[in-house]
Amino acid sequence: MTKKNALVILLIGIVGAIPIILYLLLFYSDKSRDAEWCLSLLKDTKKVVLIDVHQPHAYEKEHISGAINIEKDIILNKYDGIDAAIKAKTWILICEGGISTNYIANKLKNTKTDIYTAEGGLQRWKALQFTDTDSLFCHLIVNDKPLTFPYKNTSSVEQLMLVLSAFVVKPLYMILSFLLFFLLKRTSLTIRALRYSMLAFFLGEAFCAINYLFTNEESLVLEYLHSFGMLVSFGFVIFAALHYVSQNIIRFENKQQNCLFIKDCKQCYKYKSVSCKLQNSMLFVTIIFFILAFIPLLVPILPISYNTNIYDTFYNSTHFNIFQLFEKRYLSHVSILLFFISFLSVKFFSDFFYAKIFFSAAMGMLSFSFFRIVLLSLFAENMIWFAVLEEITELMFIITLLYHYKPFLR
Repeated sequence: MTKKNALVILLIGIVGAIPIILYLLLFYSDKSRDAEWCLSLLKDTKKVVLIDVHQPHAYEKEHISGAINIEKDIILNKYDGIDAAIKAKTWILICEGGISTNYIANKLKNTKTDIYTAEGGLQRWKALQFTDTDSLFCHLIVNDKPLTFPYKNTSSVEQLMLVLSAFVVKPLYMILSFLLFFLLKRTSLTIRALRYSMLAFFLGEAFCAINYLFTNEESLVLEYLHSFGMLVSFGFVIFAALHYVSQNIIRFENKQQNCLFIKDCKQCYKYKSVSCKLQNSMLFVTIIFFILAFIPLLVPILPISYNTNIYDTFYNSTHFNIFQLFEKRYLSHVSILLFFISFLSVKFFSDFFYAKIFFSAAMGMLSFSFFRIVLLSLFAENMIWFAVLEEITELMFIITLLYHYKPFLR
């Protein structure tokens, strides 16, 4: 194994492992229980209490009926000042997505043992199907008014498109990506990168399919592997494109041929110790994307969860907060770091190949982040189209690659 291959594998491993490690250290709790379990425990309201940990203004805006409000900071910093009658009860904590409550439960593990958290928070609680509509916890209180859990009608066209995208479009592009992986020939670095891209893409979509078919889209691990497979695939495709352009069109890294811009530059870094105009352009482009990578940090986390029916089957549409944190915060921070390393590789070491690796990795993350942000911003009120257009876009992605690389197939 070459150093370059080892770097790519190490980079994928580190970038993929850090979110899991952070989740286990900060947000995982063995006190987390699904909403049905919490609801069964809450039947005895004399001994059990549902506590909403939002700040008061957020609690007033929306909370579960029957939940009391004790905000996160009070629980963590002023626990002794909480009413003794409340402290004597078993606690079930709830927040928007289950992240803050798990953090609180971990912090209080040596202080209060009879404490649990509602897995997935309000986002999953809203997906409960109540047979007893008189249950204390089966409604929302929105600005002091009782309301049922969010429900939206899905048109027949939307239902058809969702089913087609899940059972026709997804299998089609999975098959095509699998075929591309096996049928692409030649051993050039460009083709190898493209094959790795198709492998990552296929595996990511396979995890997505397993999550849909066997866990009702509730497995955080499978959905994470789906997302990670996509961004790794994007990174390899970008690397393949950059390498092909550099070697075969511009001939920037090709030591055997003159660069495409030699007539304009008159002299070349390949033969003399001179400043390279194309290198300066690369630095400028890297700076631009470095700045753009800050944009996801400004995009708010959207609390999305509503119910609908797809051909008379109950369906909850959501995009969990934990994944929005991954897409809008984690990927942004890591891509900023990788763009910076890419810049340093060119500026101080003139190492264009390693710079290309870091730049491609950063672009893979940033492009996936922007892809999800755009879809979510456009279709937060109608997640059916979010799902449909993601599948259609992925099919177009694979068809485009198939068309451009058809001459390289076996």
